[in-house]
Amino acid sequence: MQSSPTAPGFSATGKPWGWISAGAFALGVAGGFALHSTSAPRDRSASASAAAAQAERNSVGMASGASAGRGGMWTTRDFPTRLHEALNFGSERKRWRALSALGDDLDAQQIREAMGEAEKLKVRERPMIVQQLLARWAELDPQAALAYASKIPKTSERNQAIAAAVSGWAELDPRAAEQWAAQLPKGAGRDAVYQALVAAIAGSDPEHALQLAQLSSRNVQAYPIFSQWANRDPAGAALRASQLPSGNLRRSAFSAIAAVWAESDVPGALAWAETLPEGGARRDALSSITQQWAQTDPRAATEFAAKLPPGSAQQVLSNTLGVWADSDFKAAVAWINEMPDSPQKTRVLQQMSIRNMWQDPHSALQIVEVMPPGDMQDQVLRSLASSWMQNDPKAAQAWAEQQTDEHVRKMIWPSIAGAIAQSDPAAAIKIAQSLDGSERENATRNVLSQWSDNDPVAALAWVMQQTDEKQKTQSVGEVVQTWVRNDLTAAQRWLDTLPA
Repeated sequence: MQSSPTAPGFSATGKPWGWISAGAFALGVAGGFALHSTSAPRDRSASASAAAAQAERNSVGMASGASAGRGGMWTTRDFPTRLHEALNFGSERKRWRALSALGDDLDAQQIREAMGEAEKLKVRERPMIVQQLLARWAELDPQAALAYASKIPKTSERNQAIAAAVSGWAELDPRAAEQWAAQLPKGAGRDAVYQALVAAIAGSDPEHALQLAQLSSRNVQAYPIFSQWANRDPAGAALRASQLPSGNLRRSAFSAIAAVWAESDVPGALAWAETLPEGGARRDALSSITQQWAQTDPRAATEFAAKLPPGSAQQVLSNTLGVWADSDFKAAVAWINEMPDSPQKTRVLQQMSIRNMWQDPHSALQIVEVMPPGDMQDQVLRSLASSWMQNDPKAAQAWAEQQTDEHVRKMIWPSIAGAIAQSDPAAAIKIAQSLDGSERENATRNVLSQWSDNDPVAALAWVMQQTDEKQKTQSVGEVVQTWVRNDLTAAQRWLDTLPA
């Protein structure tokens, strides 16, 4: 960095004051939680809740010829083979179920080796894979799993990883896991841990699980408690949920009860939901019922949703149509096309396209094409480009290169470049720099955002070579702030190397 003249936004010392002050602030307050000094005990006594939860997990086998019991869905303990099979399931639901069982019946050494493989992955499912492995590891050695999870640099991923380890620990010794969690500082990390505990003990002790949910912030959901409760006694679960204070906890409880009740008795579930007061809780319950109903009679469920009052109809209708589209995309889109043109129709199309873009980007494109031009269509185009790049980058990039409409290119290329940056930031920045105007500016910002997540030193090295001092100052600030959020210690060390 040249010391003279002083660049705009830089102090006379040559350090960017804007991002230094932001970094100093973040160093003081950012960061989730660190692993508490209390060690995780190695009590190996299995609990009744662990047995119940494990029995539920073991019922998820999918591989042909799979035997019942732990790890029954797999024919091998070789983690790379399991991972390859799981990621190649065509159905999103099957893929998710397979990934959730990746660690089944692996021993501690196999888990350590699998973690090394998982760290190298460049797929969007990587955090989930890490979490599933940590949950299994914690069943065998909670202290080692928690120690590993606490060293993950990115705050959001670290929080979820620690929660996953606690969920596995709770399979082994829920009381010890709960005592450890109670010592954590309030925040997003503690909430994630409590959500894991709630899910672990919901089947064996729903009232205690509910107490834990209420001890935490409003972000902890009651869904795992009341979905299991409603399976046994929907009316009793509904009565208990009605006694909860209004808020997210009660809304998630009503939603869980509605979904389970509708599996066996749609009229009864509807009659109960219609007794709820107007508002978000009623809307969520109705949405859960119509989504379940749509699995057996999608047209009837959709027509019911369309007749709801305006305050409820849009969300409920969109969710119901999404279920219909999963089983018969053409029929669902044909029904939408019969709707009169209106803002509601546009929003339904938007939500339908977002729902489909992960599993079937070509179907999502068909929906985008019938949307009227405007902000909603632009948002969908950006999201579609980003999600498609994560699932099938070659196909997504080929599609982007075929686009000739200048407005469409401006919408999609920043997302394309940002997605490429996850695996090849140097190539992505070249693509971004080859674009023009706002397309170039937005693409560069997206690339730097991804690059700073994965390799902030390299991102800063590129930024410092740029000649536009105003843009350089802004970009350095953005990269450093991302670095501070993800790894406070490393960011501080870098700041300390700058000249005084």
